[in-house]
Amino acid sequence: MQDMFTIRQATELDIPAIVSLLKKSLGETSSIKTEAYWRWKHIDNPFGVSPVLLAVDGEQLIGVRAMMQWQWQTGVIVHHCLRAVDTATHPQYQGKGIFRRLTETLLEQASAEQYQFVFNTPNSKSLPGYLKMGWTVFSHAPVYIRPVAGLNLQASKNWKYYQQVLAALTAEDYFSACLFPNQLHTPKTWAYLNWRYKQCPLNDYGLVSGFIYGLPFGIIIKRKKRARFYELRICDYWLADASCLPLMLDAAVKAARETGCLFLSMCLTGEQKQHSFRKLGFVSIEKRSPVITIRTLQDTSSQFINTTADRWHFQTGDLELF
Repeated sequence: MQDMFTIRQATELDIPAIVSLLKKSLGETSSIKTEAYWRWKHIDNPFGVSPVLLAVDGEQLIGVRAMMQWQWQTGVIVHHCLRAVDTATHPQYQGKGIFRRLTETLLEQASAEQYQFVFNTPNSKSLPGYLKMGWTVFSHAPVYIRPVAGLNLQASKNWKYYQQVLAALTAEDYFSACLFPNQLHTPKTWAYLNWRYKQCPLNDYGLVSGFIYGLPFGIIIKRKKRARFYELRICDYWLADASCLPLMLDAAVKAARETGCLFLSMCLTGEQKQHSFRKLGFVSIEKRSPVITIRTLQDTSSQFINTTADRWHFQTGDLELF
């Protein structure tokens, strides 16, 4: 079985064949599949170039497994990890263990390179396979929603305005202020924010910005269609003082109404959850939100799954599929 294909590291020269395989295996409707998007996601990532393994049968590419480099930080300590993302197997080679062998080989490589853990948000079909390979269900994404009466005849025009505000954002307009430094959080540098939202080829993010008591804030938003209505996601935000969160959310609600969205969604953490409804007007949909799984790679990294989810400051932008 193992003699039918070999595994090797991917190079930039393989990108056209990788994109072709993704289209052939997964189709073109589930997500964007272009060379430019692959480069943005796996090469331009400010955390580093993604480790990518390929399965080949002679000259034919039959499998790909990619994991993005990511970082989580507590205090001044940065934890280097990976996010399991793109994978595909040629339709004629499915069911032959290619996905598992690629994944296990990449895990061995990542462990040797001292990555702390791998995290991802698998769907219900892929979850059992990950659990068999040592992944642990850690938590559901802490998603909360707030109803909004968002009917507006200028919704599309208003949404384009918020996209333009994001396009005009510069490094001078942004400041990285972590409200919860002792919780695990993605380091939100300008390089990260610029790459993750401004340079994203999907081009479906916007920005709400302003001042509260003279202090600036910013909210990265995404207008997501849900059947016949729209949701406004708060993907990321920066805020000088956590006590100003309710006022910042007022600006997000205004944007939701202006863009024709019927509810606002975001991830809440720690003390925010305790006052989610009474102070913020949000209700939890955690039980229906994506599952977060973790696969530890070092003996010392078991701490990441032994801590509670409240020790993590998740943002929707950290967890959404892109």
